[in-house]
Amino acid sequence: MPEAGITLLPIPGPKRQHSFLRVGRSPIKTTNNMSALHPVARVDELPTGGRKLIEVDGREIMLLNVEGTYRALDVRCPHANGRLGDGRVVENGRRIECPLHKWKFDLETGETLIDRRKKARLYAVVVDGDELKIRL
Repeated sequence: MPEAGITLLPIPGPKRQHSFLRVGRSPIKTTNNMSALHPVARVDELPTGGRKLIEVDGREIMLLNVEGTYRALDVRCPHANGRLGDGRVVENGRRIECPLHKWKFDLETGETLIDRRKKARLYAVVVDGDELKIRL
């Protein structure tokens, strides 16, 4: 039960039990790194067809250059924790195929046709001059 003057607000995102941010008389100082851009590579490091494993805030992320379009996704497959980031890019660059069970995930939406509840986590990639940055 919260103290008087304290409001518990659900944290946006996947439904979790007990995921609350305390707001009120004794605020918890938080920072919003979710909107920060993180420099991860130079454009010349990632030629067409190239990929680079990076780590940002403790997350393993695969950075891809798919026919001149930069993509970033969690390395791990949401289906069975396979190394999705190591998978083949298929269907003219539209999907990435997990090497473990061959599930294909859309590189724009993260969705798979097999089970729409399982989505690959994607990150926005921004080209800033000669630098690639991602937004978590």
